[in-house]
Amino acid sequence: MLKVVGASWLQTRISTYIIATVATIGVGAIILSEFGKRVENDGIYSARVVYNRKSGYRVDFWGQNNDLMSLPMGTARAYFKHRTHKTGWSILEIETSPNYPDEIQAFAAGLLEGSLTWLLIHLHWFNTIATVCVGDRRETCDIIRQQLRENSQVARTHAKLLGAEDPFWHMVRLFYAQLDGLKEGWNYELTRNQQEVEIPDEDFIWLAMVSDLSNFGLHDSQRAGIGGIFFKNLTQESDVEPLLALVHNTAAPYRKMLRLLKKYTFGYHINSEKNSKRVPTRSIVTSSYPGALSSQDEYYGLLKEDTKDLMILAGTPLTIKTESHDNLEDSKSENNIQSSKPNVVMTAAKIMAANWLATDVQSWSRMIARRDGSENTRQLLQWVILRPGDSSVWVVEQHPLMTHAIDFTKIIKEKGYLFSDGNSLLINKEIHMMNMESTVKTIKNDLEKELKLIDIESNLNSEDSKNYSRVSHEEYLKLLLQSSNSSLHFKFIEKDLPTSIDTMTFRGDLETIPTAIGVIDSKITLVNSNGFVDFQATSGPAWSNDDKIPFQWSESFPGISHLGQPDKFKFPSINPHWVWF
Repeated sequence: MLKVVGASWLQTRISTYIIATVATIGVGAIILSEFGKRVENDGIYSARVVYNRKSGYRVDFWGQNNDLMSLPMGTARAYFKHRTHKTGWSILEIETSPNYPDEIQAFAAGLLEGSLTWLLIHLHWFNTIATVCVGDRRETCDIIRQQLRENSQVARTHAKLLGAEDPFWHMVRLFYAQLDGLKEGWNYELTRNQQEVEIPDEDFIWLAMVSDLSNFGLHDSQRAGIGGIFFKNLTQESDVEPLLALVHNTAAPYRKMLRLLKKYTFGYHINSEKNSKRVPTRSIVTSSYPGALSSQDEYYGLLKEDTKDLMILAGTPLTIKTESHDNLEDSKSENNIQSSKPNVVMTAAKIMAANWLATDVQSWSRMIARRDGSENTRQLLQWVILRPGDSSVWVVEQHPLMTHAIDFTKIIKEKGYLFSDGNSLLINKEIHMMNMESTVKTIKNDLEKELKLIDIESNLNSEDSKNYSRVSHEEYLKLLLQSSNSSLHFKFIEKDLPTSIDTMTFRGDLETIPTAIGVIDSKITLVNSNGFVDFQATSGPAWSNDDKIPFQWSESFPGISHLGQPDKFKFPSINPHWVWF
């Protein structure tokens, strides 16, 4: 039973909106002429959920101008800042109480997210699914929905049967409970706002599991090979402790540029037993999208009970050489792994399970390497994982049939830099050693030959090097921010390298034949052994005052649906400044 009290945040926030019928696809869509042009009060909307066994879930909307630190908890509490037209990001933070059963926490968290972000969910769905599933793609989309529905049923059954004993399956069960809550929150807000629009149930799964859809016959072309990850050791001789910077740039279709920065602080336990221990991870910080319960960018900050015990995970699509991929497929056939075997745990649920349960890189990699019938999911990812506490840097390559993890720390200390564009460093050379059991392999021989490390300092002239050695950490961070987000070049990467900065700042709209896909954000994390030093996120395609104009929908792709997005993406970087720790 669901009860909701308090004024709708939409009713107190949005002065005007229009319900329009789009004849070409036969669905209703809410078209915002301007989401929140008039900002009343502080524009931060707060709510909580209280669960009672007799009366069920009750959502209390607290409106604006709240002291967030003292916001009553109940079962779960949340606040939402809609800043899309000001910064390119909206902010969502949710905290749940460990005093309630995990499934209650998960559903309550989803209920808050679905309620507070319901309009963004609808707009994102309209831009990325409703307008895609038209014409000759309708049949493909119907097949996808059927497969998503069947997969969900199988995964839920497995999780229910195995969750009591296996923490991994317990986390999968909670993922689906949170998704159920999100759908319920969206539906209820729709009713409260008297809107006659509809999202098919399967499309909520679609929004959550979109990372795997290339295996269902629907592709986002060109995503692999653009964007990437850049790591630099900023430590100077005078430093008492190491200072490390990690840059992560996401590539995606521009229609997906309705963005959320999210922080989940959940009171989950290892399993459903009454006195079960808490999971190792207390909070997950991520860049994400409306309706998504994982990042989909594959950027995560995992915060433990000890704030110094932090893991930063940055992933990018993995590229396997054709011959290597063929060898994998041959081995797959030889070992009687049927390609028609139903998927069980899809990528989003598996990654979030690993995020909550991981104690270190090795345990995270082992969970990612679990097959559990999910050999057909995407799972072609290259990860750079940073542990500030011991200044260790790992690379993990994730493939449906094998997962490699390797500690790069010693080599990083010598070189100081790592650039990852998704080209395989590990799997291509180890196909013949593939073990069909779920393992994480450590490769020890000829490491330096396999690394695509770029010695940036050698590309700086002597004057630049002299000047660089004198800049402060704050000045360097500013330079790094400007380089990756605005001025569009890492001056320390040569233009003629195969993995040039063009991959980190690729803009399809500026190509000879324009395409509506490219790098859509940049996240920069600065850490030391005590944890976070700074985090900055910039939304939108890279631009420059010198040579590249900001992306603008009306000038580039006015015919592509981008409801709820700004027309022009010319935003500074932001730090979300989370409230609850």
